Amino acid sequence: MAGIWTWRRPTAGSTCNKRYVKDAAADVWREGSGPDSKPGWFVDAFKIQGWDTAQYQVCDVYRDRDNDVVFVKPAGYEKRLAQLSKYIASSLPADILAFQEVNGEESVRVILPNNVSGAFLAH
Repeated sequence: MAGIWTWRRPTAGSTCNKRYVKDAAADVWREGSGPDSKPGWFVDAFKIQGWDTAQYQVCDVYRDRDNDVVFVKPAGYEKRLAQLSKYIASSLPADILAFQEVNGEESVRVILPNNVSGAFLAH
């Protein structure tokens, strides 16, 4: 599956599965239910009232090659990390790898083979 993957692991009780209703006057989404509510997967997390993107995942960044939102479960996320690690180990014979716009050193280590034990990571 091609696309962008955030490095915050989804949880079983994910905030992405909660429903939100748009408050058009305030241009924010609030947790709620009803016929006009949407799951967090289809809402811009930066417009959800009280959403802390440093703490919660941004749900709508998981996309397939047709740019449709992918509902990511914890097991699928772990499988994707393993696939990325295998791909890097077998297909990228490089001494230096560069990553851009990641959420810290752990975000890189988690996808590299053997968590890059013994390697130096500069940031």
